Amino acid sequence: MSVNRASLSIAGLYIWDDEIFSGLTVPEGVNKGLVCNNILLECGELNLLYPDWQYMCAMILQWSTRQLPEWERIWNLAQLDYNPIENYDRYETETLSNQARSNATRGTQAKNGGIVSTQSGGDETTKEASSGSTAHNRAGFNGANLATATADDDSRRSDTTRSTNQSNTNATQQAGSSSEYDMKEDHGQTSKTSRIHGNIGVTTTQQMMQQEIDIGPQLNLVRIIVQQFKEEFCIMVY
Repeated sequence: MSVNRASLSIAGLYIWDDEIFSGLTVPEGVNKGLVCNNILLECGELNLLYPDWQYMCAMILQWSTRQLPEWERIWNLAQLDYNPIENYDRYETETLSNQARSNATRGTQAKNGGIVSTQSGGDETTKEASSGSTAHNRAGFNGANLATATADDDSRRSDTTRSTNQSNTNATQQAGSSSEYDMKEDHGQTSKTSRIHGNIGVTTTQQMMQQEIDIGPQLNLVRIIVQQFKEEFCIMVY
């Protein structure tokens, strides 16, 4: 039986040898069998530009390899998860840094005649210490020289406390006082994530629904591959 090679279709070449699509390369995740079956369905009755099985098989490999990056972009777009009736979606992440420093005074001591002033927690305390004595002299009724009769200890100490508006802890040293300090620093970070999304009103919900319907066929990769195969290899005469 002879076959008119000039009138062979892709369906005829597939019947001759079903490995005609062995070189067809599609993006990962796309059903290759579904693509092949739809090519046969859409193009089965159209004549081919290259009605030779071996040549056609090689050209399908070259063509699909060339188109693969485009198909992958379309496929990835079609897999995006989004809300078709929202036209605004924003994520914000804010990081706040916390720093705290505290001073503590310990071991404060003053010698006689010294003054120590310590400010802490909004109060200022002043301590003053001093020492001395007072001598009482007397003379007899028939004596010209004075003699010491008694001596009184005149040591005094006064503490004064007053409120201030200072919140930092510090110390003032005077006249033989000594102070030691402890300093502590705290560091930390706080992160906050927020999301704002919805319809900001530039288009109506109905308009966005219609746009989603219109774009659906443009993201149908099986249909896109079939149409491109038809335009590339078939003689568009019905």
